[in-house]
Amino acid sequence: MQPTNYELLMQKVELRSEASEALSAIQNNLLKLPSLQLLNLKNPAELYLNQGVINRYLIIEEDFRWLFLNIPIDREKPLSIKEARKASLHINSIYLHTNGVLDNFAWLFLHQLKPKLLDSINPKKVGLFSQEILSIIPEVDEKNTLINYREWQQQMLKKRHPVAHRLPLYIPPQILLSQEELEKKASLEMQQIQNTDNFAKESIKSTKESQYKSIEELVQQNKDIDKRIKKLREKQREIDNEINKLGRFQPGFLYPEENILHPIYPTIPQDLKALDAITNACSNILYEACK
Repeated sequence: MQPTNYELLMQKVELRSEASEALSAIQNNLLKLPSLQLLNLKNPAELYLNQGVINRYLIIEEDFRWLFLNIPIDREKPLSIKEARKASLHINSIYLHTNGVLDNFAWLFLHQLKPKLLDSINPKKVGLFSQEILSIIPEVDEKNTLINYREWQQQMLKKRHPVAHRLPLYIPPQILLSQEELEKKASLEMQQIQNTDNFAKESIKSTKESQYKSIEELVQQNKDIDKRIKKLREKQREIDNEINKLGRFQPGFLYPEENILHPIYPTIPQDLKALDAITNACSNILYEACK
């Protein structure tokens, strides 16, 4: 049974509300995290707080705010190629730095709570949810708050590892709805390739002939090339505009290796709210440990 228009509207309201809450949570942490400096953290630990956790939060806030403002829940207009690249950049950045926050907290705990382990611990074993780090904080995390997010962290790694080591996450600019649209897009893209190829061949030919020309002829040749470049750019923009009219946009991102579209909303807001909960737990652990 298809949802009614009212049900679809309410879904959008809920998704928008959840996204707003996630953005608010990030901004609240940017206000609260500096207060951890009052705990007189040891020098390396303070560095991981300021240049690590807080700096990454600033980047995440900017990334998600851009997505929230430029890719609203109900957007159907296809993204331009430039918009799609920028959106993909922000999503990859969010997941890279979300996992970075977790790692920064792990090193912060190690330096602050058990600095003696630094000489013996394998750096590859340092992770917020590794047994090595969890074992040094049980007395100040009686509710085992962090353990509750261990499974979530494994899902984060599935988003982060492709970004860092294999293929980045990708936001498709549009979804084509028919075979006719697929064929038209392919035809337009071929026109772009042919236009660029023809221009390149003309430029090579002109360059080879330059050695037989006078200064005046070379000056005129450069002017002609500039005009052709301008004309080519205008033509490419016209074709881009035609491509952008095809299909519709669906706010989602792909794992290239899976080729499955994951919705931006609620996926990213939920992940950021989980990061907020972990950040609060880590802050409480530090407050307890530094009493």
